[in-house]
Amino acid sequence: LRVLADRWDGKPHPSADPRDRQASLQLVAPGLTSPDSRVRLATLKALGSFGRDAAIGIATHLEHAAGPELNATQRALVKSLQGADSLLLKRTLARCHSPVSRWLAAMPVFAELGAAESFPLIVKSCDSSDPATATAAYRALGRWSNGSQAEEILAIARRTDEPKHHGLAMRAFANLAGADPSRSPDAQLDLFQRLALLERGLDVAKRSDDRKMILAKLADLGTARALPIIERAANDPSLVDEVAAAKLRVAETLLPGGWQESLAICDALLGTSSNERIRERARAIRAKVVRYDAVTAWSVAGPFRAEGQRGNATLTVPFALEKKQPVEWKPHLVTAGDRYWFIDLTASLGSGENCAGYLYTNLVSDETRDVVLELGSDDGLRVWLRGEMVHENPAYRGCQEGQDRVPVRLRAGDNPVLLKVSNGGGGWGATLRIRHADGTRVDGVRADATPPTTPPKLASGDNTPEGKIRRAAPEAAQAKPKRARTLLVFTLTRGYRHGSIPTGTLAMKVLGEKSGAYHVVHSEDIAMFEKPALDQFDAVCFLSTTGELFTHPNLDKLDAPQRAAALARQRRLEANLVDFVKAGKGLIGIHAATDTLYQLPAYGEMIGGYFDGHPWHEKVGVTVEEPDHPLLRGFEAPTFDVTDEIYQMKAPYSRFQQRVLMSLDKARTNMKKDGIRRKDGDFPISWVKRFGQGRVFYCSLGHRDEIFWNAPVLRHYLAGIQYALGDLDAPDAPRK
Repeated sequence: LRVLADRWDGKPHPSADPRDRQASLQLVAPGLTSPDSRVRLATLKALGSFGRDAAIGIATHLEHAAGPELNATQRALVKSLQGADSLLLKRTLARCHSPVSRWLAAMPVFAELGAAESFPLIVKSCDSSDPATATAAYRALGRWSNGSQAEEILAIARRTDEPKHHGLAMRAFANLAGADPSRSPDAQLDLFQRLALLERGLDVAKRSDDRKMILAKLADLGTARALPIIERAANDPSLVDEVAAAKLRVAETLLPGGWQESLAICDALLGTSSNERIRERARAIRAKVVRYDAVTAWSVAGPFRAEGQRGNATLTVPFALEKKQPVEWKPHLVTAGDRYWFIDLTASLGSGENCAGYLYTNLVSDETRDVVLELGSDDGLRVWLRGEMVHENPAYRGCQEGQDRVPVRLRAGDNPVLLKVSNGGGGWGATLRIRHADGTRVDGVRADATPPTTPPKLASGDNTPEGKIRRAAPEAAQAKPKRARTLLVFTLTRGYRHGSIPTGTLAMKVLGEKSGAYHVVHSEDIAMFEKPALDQFDAVCFLSTTGELFTHPNLDKLDAPQRAAALARQRRLEANLVDFVKAGKGLIGIHAATDTLYQLPAYGEMIGGYFDGHPWHEKVGVTVEEPDHPLLRGFEAPTFDVTDEIYQMKAPYSRFQQRVLMSLDKARTNMKKDGIRRKDGDFPISWVKRFGQGRVFYCSLGHRDEIFWNAPVLRHYLAGIQYALGDLDAPDAPRK
């Protein structure tokens, strides 16, 4: 019998002839009638190896077996029916359903198989008037392996008034609803289904022991989502310690990734429980928790891509979130094991390259405190705190803890944190932990990953000049362009060169790009003033230009023919500029534009005056002379303070030749400075004027970089540029 069992158990031996199978079965089957129990047990074991061919014969023997032989018969029948089709199951059920003695022995078999065909018959037997049959049916439910019937078993428990039967049904239900995922793939319910079922089980359970069982199953799920359900049982005085024990079980299973929830559970129980056993266990778990402090509570969004942008270039692309558009947030999947600190975006968002993702959490602090954000990333990283960018590192690297250290101040209450992580390829993720300046852990701060219901308010950009400019620049222009506009921003210098020129150039580009008012072409090549190159532009902006722009820098070293050609070109380009504006185009002058082209009187007349020193490079007061003027609507008050290099003007400047918009507020400015030469006290800061058919706007602010991220000043610049382009109508006649 053992030889035949081995021969047909599982995969047949390579030398086995399939035609021998039936003959072998005929040799084995008579062993069931042997008077020797050892032979019958060996026969049952052998019959189980024949699978479906032996199922009916084994089922028939159920009513004759008892004790160890009954157990062997049931095991053999389970083995023979595993993987059986519905037809065989129904045939075997029909053979087993009567007589009663056979059915009583068969119910545990079909329950273990979880055969849907048998479930209605077992449920019907639960209502049998025969106590032995009903009890056997309830016991069979305890062996049921198919989780899809958990809800129906709970309904059976709800309707029975027999305490023993209720307990058996509740145990069967709990075993299914809280089943170990490794028990059987066919028995699986997802986490949310199990939580919902176990919550309903608490309501149905009539006995304290059954509720304790449900609490244990909830704790074994190992998720913080079970905590609110466990807490519901805390109102039952008989369950106080069981509730505490379940919470501690959750706290333990959450480590290390869920250390924050674990710490909160332990601290709460240490503050409320009087059970020393519970308190001792809470202290032991807390001792483990303090080894962990990386923020693991995050919501994530992405991946986001932009055509043509690779690697860390995606860091600077403002995707939907930075444009205040909604995105789909997902919970971060905490990394298991020792690398719990790694926010693995590949696991949460999917693999990808040349993309970026966002991570959001809210650091809730119990007090205002100075801390250090210890960050790591794979690859590049940007960090916003309360909407302000506090860090950027366009690195290509693998992620490690503490790669970047960013000192910040957390306010008492909410401190929303947003990370943007780029990926050039390979690994993708980040890490964050909060430390004191000396590197020790910070208590009193918890992370809440509940995603924002509306896009977080972000400063568009960062603490670089570009970021500050983008944040300060207006969202829209005052006037809609009459057609697509192109602005030449010219920054050539023949004298002093201002360090703020790159920042100013960037500001001119951002103003046009963000508002859609114009497109910038930046150049320091005087060939741009040759025709027809100059004709492509609607206006020219002289941004802190200095000196004689069109004069050859080595004019004195040229021979006579070369000198003549250089002078002819100079006169041609100067005339082209003057004619360009006079014919109806625009001229914008920023800061040192009045320190330019002194040898071209027509330019002085066109720009409105020449530089005559800067007595002030300090905080001064500025008067907004016409608060309702279209170019001045960005200023909220008729006066304001600014720190910059302030010019005084000389001829041909005259208020009778242009409309002055802003000027020095002498009452709030030190008027005892050396170098003040004007006797009339007229120190203009910005103006507009006509020159022929063209429009001219000038503002002397712009020596310091921060002027170009001063929001009211940027609004003034944009309005002035639109005026010069001919898109914004504004009074420009000199005031009488």
